Amino acid sequence: MKLSLCLFLICSLFLTHCKSISFNKTETADSKFIFINKINESIVRLKFELDIFELEEMLINTTKSEIDPFNIYSLSNIFNIEKLKQEYLQEIESWIDKPFGSGFVVSKNGQIITCAHVTNYVKGVPGQLYAEFINGNKYKIINLVEDIENDIAIGKLKTDKNDFIPLLLKNKRPKKGERVVSFGSSWPVSYGFVEATVVWGDYSVKQEDTNVTKKYIVTTQTIIPGFSGGPLINKNNKVIGMNYSVHNYGSFSFYIPTSIIINSVKNMINESEKFDDAGSNVSW
Repeated sequence: MKLSLCLFLICSLFLTHCKSISFNKTETADSKFIFINKINESIVRLKFELDIFELEEMLINTTKSEIDPFNIYSLSNIFNIEKLKQEYLQEIESWIDKPFGSGFVVSKNGQIITCAHVTNYVKGVPGQLYAEFINGNKYKIINLVEDIENDIAIGKLKTDKNDFIPLLLKNKRPKKGERVVSFGSSWPVSYGFVEATVVWGDYSVKQEDTNVTKKYIVTTQTIIPGFSGGPLINKNNKVIGMNYSVHNYGSFSFYIPTSIIINSVKNMINESEKFDDAGSNVSW
């Protein structure tokens, strides 16, 4: 009897200790702080650095190709490259050299996932796309592949490092009422998170332009602009979705389910020559 009582007390103390340091619980301020910091190590914010010299060359080449010898205004453009450059810079000044989207690490060798509408935002603009971590480390994004239909993109950080902290993707829909946390980075705010409650784990939406029905996770809280591409995390620190968009009236947020992300990424890895065998490194 005494032995059983001792074992019970020892087990109770052990479980109490585990609860106090667990990343899976958020009952206390300390444990929530640990949970948030742990996830933030795997979050990146996407930034784009403009190449002025490439921009000037692009404007010159574009202007030359559009010259109409019978149009005086068209001929004058070739002598006003500086003016065209300033007009172009004004159009993109709201996001150039600033964070405009989020992503997260899915392999130790630095593969990241984000939304295709984030990476597609800078397509055709001369310069370099970067991923920046909360500690300030910044890496070029290379071997970028996009799945426009499902709004998913995967790329590789340009580095030989093999000790990044990947987030694990869990192929399971959340239940109604489940508490989740959305992570990302916005401007001018740095890295942040939004706690929310799942309203629908399997919500169908028909796309107006294609009539294709897609499935989304829907939560009660509004995600912050710039969070697109960041992960939706459950209480077990697993990725169950990716930040996608906010409802037109701002009362709900939509997320791409992990099941779609996994299938999309597998297809991109198999079909693209940019990955070779690197797909086996992704943490499913």
